[in-house]
Amino acid sequence: YLDGKTNLPDVITWKAIYAKVSKSNEWGFTTGPIHWQSVGYSKKFGEYLCLWKRDRKGEWKIAYRAISEHGQPTGDVNTIFESPINNKFRKLRSKARIKQREDIIFSTDQLFSTILKADNLTACNEFLAEGARTYIPAYNPVVGLEKIKSFLKKQEITIESSTVEKVDRTYSGELAYRSGQAIIRQGNEQINCHYIRIWEVQEDAKWKVVVDMYFKK
Repeated sequence: YLDGKTNLPDVITWKAIYAKVSKSNEWGFTTGPIHWQSVGYSKKFGEYLCLWKRDRKGEWKIAYRAISEHGQPTGDVNTIFESPINNKFRKLRSKARIKQREDIIFSTDQLFSTILKADNLTACNEFLAEGARTYIPAYNPVVGLEKIKSFLKKQEITIESSTVEKVDRTYSGELAYRSGQAIIRQGNEQINCHYIRIWEVQEDAKWKVVVDMYFKK
């Protein structure tokens, strides 16, 4: 893929400002601002997300990487790096049980998608964490449930997500992600996107989205 690209940037710079690691210490994620530039061209900006997994040698490798492009950044966002408070979790031995836990993420995200089609704001209330981050192409990141709802309403943006590409959940069970395809509508404009959502179990045992990222196909 990269060999076939003729416009790869000469310089890429990024910085993690939000990161979490699972209790089982086998995967986590980082996300934050990124900018890139080719000689003779203007600088471009966006947000990146990397899903990291440890291989059999215990080395961290990127399993998923995405970039949502937007304009010149405005303002700073607080840096949050979170490690588990403890590493206690129920260890599973059955592959069937692990598959069942992944199915929970699949069905939860499917329900989120279903409600999105009916009412974006209701879906946000039900499935976004209080400190959730939403990345939508052409816009700076929006952080916080209430700000996300205000943003969608003000910009008259509606989101629909559909086709599933991948579902995965940590062995310790408290973090998961699902990726797929989505459509963002604003007025007469329609943008076909991929999406990736990072899900996390909250203190009330409910699954909530902490990162909701959309990027153009």
